[in-house]
Amino acid sequence: MTTTDGERLILASKSAARRAMLTDAGVPFAVQVADVDEDALKTPGVDPVELAAELARAKALAVSRHDADAWVLGADQTLSFEGGWCPRRRRFRPRANV
Repeated sequence: MTTTDGERLILASKSAARRAMLTDAGVPFAVQVADVDEDALKTPGVDPVELAAELARAKALAVSRHDADAWVLGADQTLSFEGGWCPRRRRFRPRANV
């Protein structure tokens, strides 16, 4: 999407929540999911805040290489527990107390 002044914003994320925030704010944007090996950046002992920033930076850079004329927004988040980051579970399986 292009704004009235010709600027373009690309969201480098597949997050539905991030898309909703930009849409709700009335910001015109396009989505281009970044091809980033996130596991390569998730090393033991890395600070969760630094990890989220590095993932966001990597996503923005990956997308901006394909479209240098657009503004690119990279974003990510991590879950921190006792000073470390917790990996995302791909599937949530409720536990039953038997």
